[in-house]
Amino acid sequence: VYVRLKAGHPQGMYADSVLINGYSLTEIEVSLEGEVTPVIVGATNLFFSKYVEGSSNNKYLEIYNGTGATVDLSTYTVELYPNGGTTANNTETLGNLIPVLGNGEVIVLKHSSATLSLPAGVTAHNSTVCNFNGDDAIVLKHNGNIIDIFGNIGCDPGSEWSEGGNNTKDMTLVRNMDICGGVTINPTTVCDFPTLATEWTGY
Repeated sequence: VYVRLKAGHPQGMYADSVLINGYSLTEIEVSLEGEVTPVIVGATNLFFSKYVEGSSNNKYLEIYNGTGATVDLSTYTVELYPNGGTTANNTETLGNLIPVLGNGEVIVLKHSSATLSLPAGVTAHNSTVCNFNGDDAIVLKHNGNIIDIFGNIGCDPGSEWSEGGNNTKDMTLVRNMDICGGVTINPTTVCDFPTLATEWTGY
């Protein structure tokens, strides 16, 4: 006897029973149990997972590796495009800070004058790409190809981007848990930051 758990159930355990009977058969009741598990989707590459634009020079970036494998950082760079510029004025090669990033780990960059107390075990690396304000675009590249964009390259929104209650000035932004990859194409709409409202939670 084959029994299939009906599709569409939320994640969790389900139990039921079925009566089996028929002509000249002794009726029996069989207990059944099944589990609905989530489909685990790994990240295709590194991406920005936190952005801090705080008071004074308290500016931080966090980059997350959820690819399922250790990543060689020698081919990864972060670029800062200030004030609507289309050419990066500061570039950081991540491999110059640490050689590799393990699966599930993050690398944290900070402004050299940042003074926030970080959680135990977290090390932040000084980087000139953290000389940003709320109106600057930041780009993560792998082998020269864009794998994530924070903001909008070539766009100066004034003092900040603001979408869906989130702002890029005086706010900490955390990438939502269901995001598994970065923005690889620069927004073509006027001068907005469309994923700010849908992919980030602000604090």
